[in-house]
Amino acid sequence: MGNEADGTELAVEPEALDHEAAALYAAAAEAARLARLVSGVEVAALGSRSSAALRSCVGAWGQWLAALGTDLDDYADRLLVTAGNYRAAEAESCAGMLSAGLRPELRAGRWA
Repeated sequence: MGNEADGTELAVEPEALDHEAAALYAAAAEAARLARLVSGVEVAALGSRSSAALRSCVGAWGQWLAALGTDLDDYADRLLVTAGNYRAAEAESCAGMLSAGLRPELRAGRWA
């Protein structure tokens, strides 16, 4: 898609998507770990209003971390699906070219 000369060419590297998905999975695991850690925090009695406010804040922080972990897992899953879709499209395109008697050119380890 696009034109290489004007810098609008779309180039997707499925391996890069795999790498980014792994990083997101690691971040999601850390967010989940922190959410569990925060959920175990005991708020010392600072006075009824202060303690209640702090408990509420700690609870909200734990919920936010848990939701963040879930979202990061979802984003990582989507990146892996996208990488798989690009691989499948590339394989299908190459197979179509070969069946039509064309020989795709291999450039930098990719079919072009």
